[in-house]
Amino acid sequence: MSQCYGNAKFNPAFEKLLSEKGVTAKVNEPKLEAGSVTVGGAIDDKNFAGLDGDFPFIDVTFKVENDEFYEANAQLESPIFVYWKQGESEPNKMRVLQDQTFSVMSLNSLVEGHIKPGAFLNEREYLDEKFDYTKLGVKVYATDSYRHKFEGSLDEYGYFKLNGLPVNKCDYNLYVEVPGHLTSRLTTKLGTEKDGKLLSQYYYARPDENLAGDVNGDKVIDIKDAEIIASNYGKKGLTVKDGGLNKDGIVDEKDIRFVEKNFLKKGPDAFKSQTPVEKSKSGTLADILKKLGLTPKK
Repeated sequence: MSQCYGNAKFNPAFEKLLSEKGVTAKVNEPKLEAGSVTVGGAIDDKNFAGLDGDFPFIDVTFKVENDEFYEANAQLESPIFVYWKQGESEPNKMRVLQDQTFSVMSLNSLVEGHIKPGAFLNEREYLDEKFDYTKLGVKVYATDSYRHKFEGSLDEYGYFKLNGLPVNKCDYNLYVEVPGHLTSRLTTKLGTEKDGKLLSQYYYARPDENLAGDVNGDKVIDIKDAEIIASNYGKKGLTVKDGGLNKDGIVDEKDIRFVEKNFLKKGPDAFKSQTPVEKSKSGTLADILKKLGLTPKK
């Protein structure tokens, strides 16, 4: 809060009251601390008996630091109001009620959501909690119709945030890239119209699952990915590019089953001319599975 502090000055009604009483007052120097600010004022005349009744006292102004999305119907944390009675050295606290909220009319939207990498989803389709998803090389970003790119942030739980997305009437594309997986893309408009003006919005994104199995990162899942896994089958401590898709420490059946499940799928960012390869000198996917002692499920 302190970094947003603008100024403090007596309310005009209070200044008028002082003038009628024939006294003057001054606004105290603000005390700025992390997360709070203390403001106040004092009457200069020590012989003045004081003021009684209900009246507005001081107006405090805060500045919006940047034009990003803020929650609607916001309130400042409950302030503490104290005053001194004439002849007393200890302050008196007054209960403060807040019956009004405010909204910041931003022109930049906020997008949040969870990533869904197939190799790290449990049986209930939720992210496996034992992983730190900041260490997987995940990229989350958005592009607008002008090809501007907006980078997102990701926490260890797989929760991403994209802030500062300017409102416009065109679509945004939200991308999630996960090593060993096909890219997911979500297309949406951002912004709400109010009184003929386009304003920001909060959007909780639900991107599609990143399909696991793109071992070599060529934007398709095909026989080439199966061959890499087969060549390293049973080996431990290998990377995603060597076939360790789910980071469990060993290249095994779980990894090649991802390829089988999503075989011949193509990512949204692959070239139109790109075609997944169904078979090679190694044979078909079924042939590779059988050589590994596995029964094809498809």
